[in-house]
Amino acid sequence: MTSTIFTHCDFDGAASAAIVSYCLKTDQFHFATPNNIFKQAVSVHDIICDLPYISGCRLWFDHHATNIQELKDRGLNPENIEGANRIAPSAAQVAYDFFLPTHELPDYFKDLVKAANIVDTMDYDSIESWLAATPMNILNDTININSESYPAMSYHLSWLTRQLRDEPLEAVAASDIIQSRWAQKLVTRQKDIEFIEKLHSFIPEDKDRQIVVIDCSNLSFAPKFNKTLGLVIQPTAQYILLIANEVSYGRKTNNLKISVAKNFLTPSDKQLGVFMEELKLGGGHDNAAGGVISSGSKNERLRKLKDFQLDLLDYINS
Repeated sequence: MTSTIFTHCDFDGAASAAIVSYCLKTDQFHFATPNNIFKQAVSVHDIICDLPYISGCRLWFDHHATNIQELKDRGLNPENIEGANRIAPSAAQVAYDFFLPTHELPDYFKDLVKAANIVDTMDYDSIESWLAATPMNILNDTININSESYPAMSYHLSWLTRQLRDEPLEAVAASDIIQSRWAQKLVTRQKDIEFIEKLHSFIPEDKDRQIVVIDCSNLSFAPKFNKTLGLVIQPTAQYILLIANEVSYGRKTNNLKISVAKNFLTPSDKQLGVFMEELKLGGGHDNAAGGVISSGSKNERLRKLKDFQLDLLDYINS
């Protein structure tokens, strides 16, 4: 029976799947989010990377503290699950360390893991280095082109995963496909910055202007952009909060998708993933997390959103 690798639709998801694919000779990929992985048809033959654990899967590779804790809360011992899971900078690092003792891995996987660690933890020393045209940044920034549908992005991610498996980062970044996408991204990036500049605001109670709020819930379309670009406009802000409508079968629902990230240049001991998990909204990393505010009506949505914003403000000030 053919195995499918279910993995996160981001750079670490592609990188970790590339390593697993190389070692297990599996060439089928399915990309998901931490929320919709639970709706996928994961079988006992399948492998999960960089996403929450699904009972019965063949192997699980993950590095999220919230996902590991969730298993413990369910009375499961993460150490007894086949694969590897531990708190680490990336799922790629976890997968690499797991296979290294038993497989002869290509030297270029070292650079791939290093890149995944930097990208997933936002381990940059300046906004300029984050925006620089390095191979890892180019590959990360071209995963999601603004006008692209989710199926098209998934198709690209499957291609990217195979390339990362078979070639060094520099070669993949220099390919015609990536360079074409990069040219598009540079154009849309500037438009995104201009869009965020018009849309961003601060919570009225946030007197110190710590949280840049990018609220897209009143828009008639679902914009796609990197919320961290808000730091280009407000570099002294400590956090960026993105709010968007949850869409089901092409229609807006009363639910809101929320994601929050720290200013990667400012040290903080706040654990955003734990914060989101404690509110039973979602989870993620210490530096970035996301989830869904479920609501039955527009009024309930507005009330819950306001409560969340105040909870977040209280948390970062505590």
